[in-house]
Amino acid sequence: MKRILIIFCFLLFGILVGYATGWKDQKGYDTPFLLNIPGYMIGDVFQGLWVRFINYVFPWILRRSQVFVLASVLFWGLIGTLLTSFVKPKVIAWSVGIYLVIFGGLSIWYFV
Repeated sequence: MKRILIIFCFLLFGILVGYATGWKDQKGYDTPFLLNIPGYMIGDVFQGLWVRFINYVFPWILRRSQVFVLASVLFWGLIGTLLTSFVKPKVIAWSVGIYLVIFGGLSIWYFV
């Protein structure tokens, strides 16, 4: 039951930071949202590869703001699943706490 809860929390975190990344990108900021660097990079690369190799017409889910939500949910869900498979829940909690303090503090400071 703990594993399912941890994976759900990672998926919820992916949704929240994906929306925050998309919102920040729509507002015209020139730097990525620091709390979601992996989701931002994956979304940006995925969108660039779509343009380069498939075509210039984007489906709705792959537009600039939505692709960050999709990439964030996929990345953080995969990370949560892998961590629950190989690491104890207490170590996961400490690691996530440290990540949130470091990058969350930088993100809040940067938004202000």
